[in-house]
Amino acid sequence: MAVHKKEIRPGVWKLRVSAGLDPVTGKYRYLSKTIEGGPRIADRALAELVASSKDSKSAVTLERLIEESTSTDKGLAPKTVQGNREIAKNHIIPAIGSKHINAITGRDLDNFYRKMTDKGLRDARTHHAHALISR
Repeated sequence: MAVHKKEIRPGVWKLRVSAGLDPVTGKYRYLSKTIEGGPRIADRALAELVASSKDSKSAVTLERLIEESTSTDKGLAPKTVQGNREIAKNHIIPAIGSKHINAITGRDLDNFYRKMTDKGLRDARTHHAHALISR
């Protein structure tokens, strides 16, 4: 994580923290702040900015990513697009859609796939759900 603290004029500090790649846009993000005060105040504000950057990384839910993904299904057959949206709406979003991307674990996915199989859904349906989540 890149962290920068620069005094731009006496008593005024420019703080900048990298927030990593945005999982939706794929662009690199930064959080920045300008404060007045001494170096200790700047250090405290920088620590708060670093903490807030860690919180902002996990702000995107799986539901949001899947909705964006299924809305931009260009080049796919209409039946495939319809199937993807149906899997997302009926299976993925109700089960794990509200989870933040960084909070989803392999165990969560294994449990989700197991529940799909236990409901009597075909293996192909589970595979399509996995492909949609992976994408």
